[in-house]
Amino acid sequence: DPVESQEGILVLSLSGECPADKYETVKKLFLNLTWMMFHLGGVGQGARRPCYSRNSRDRAPWWRGSTLIPKTQDHFWDLPESAGEFQGLFRKRLGNYFAAIQLLLGNAIKPQNPRAAGNVTEENWTEAVDANCRIVVCSGNSHSNKPYALAVLHRLGHQKEGGYNKFLCGVANQKEVIPSPVWIANLGNYQVVTVFGATQDPRCQYLQELEKDAIDDGFRQIWPFRSIWSNVH
Repeated sequence: DPVESQEGILVLSLSGECPADKYETVKKLFLNLTWMMFHLGGVGQGARRPCYSRNSRDRAPWWRGSTLIPKTQDHFWDLPESAGEFQGLFRKRLGNYFAAIQLLLGNAIKPQNPRAAGNVTEENWTEAVDANCRIVVCSGNSHSNKPYALAVLHRLGHQKEGGYNKFLCGVANQKEVIPSPVWIANLGNYQVVTVFGATQDPRCQYLQELEKDAIDDGFRQIWPFRSIWSNVH
């Protein structure tokens, strides 16, 4: 079957509860938040994986994953060609988001020194963009119709007895449901990868594999702002 697609118009409206002197700040907040949403993952079932073809298989499903694509003539949504340029753009959007939050709260925020939302082990993590989370942009060779970041994830997570490591790829069956701690958004020339609980293996190892096999300088950290391997074991 052909890949399914849906189209719609996203409308963001200011609430009547928003003070008039906060209009521009709230607009800036949600504009940058919406931009990040479109570049971190998809929507609906399979939102943590980019849409990719499985037509080389002998059984359904023929497609997996979800890709969210903005359609607009506004240059605000234009993307650069390289991973390095995208890192700068994403950090700019993230900085604008934090600046708006700070204005609304009236308190200073220090995104360069994020807090940890709980302890991390191999089996446990918190789904939060905190000190234990990593967001990177990377580029590399695709494999079996899978973009680079997804191909590395499945290669590393594949287990000899079949299936995938649930502490890396997640699991969903009648006995247990563990959402994957890895989100991947495919933007064509590169992928954006969000990893929760990245300070422990197997998630830490996955990031190291992404960096090792990336093409040229096609691996850049977006979050946190500090060096990627600090506080990583």
